[in-house]
Amino acid sequence: MKLREFLRLEKKTIAEFSNESGVDYDTLKKHLYKERHPSRNIMRQYFIATKGKVTPNDFYNFADEITK
Repeated sequence: MKLREFLRLEKKTIAEFSNESGVDYDTLKKHLYKERHPSRNIMRQYFIATKGKVTPNDFYNFADEITK
């Protein structure tokens, strides 16, 4: 599940999720707008805060490489 979809389904604002995940608001916004990919550490924070619903593959799309 993409992070944007998670926020929409959970009815959370960027600010709320920033507080819950411990990820800086501006950093989170850059990830949502695909200006930057999250580091391993931040990806771990997203994974924990979403209870595993948002995974690294949701940002890096490794699954696409299997079909090539």
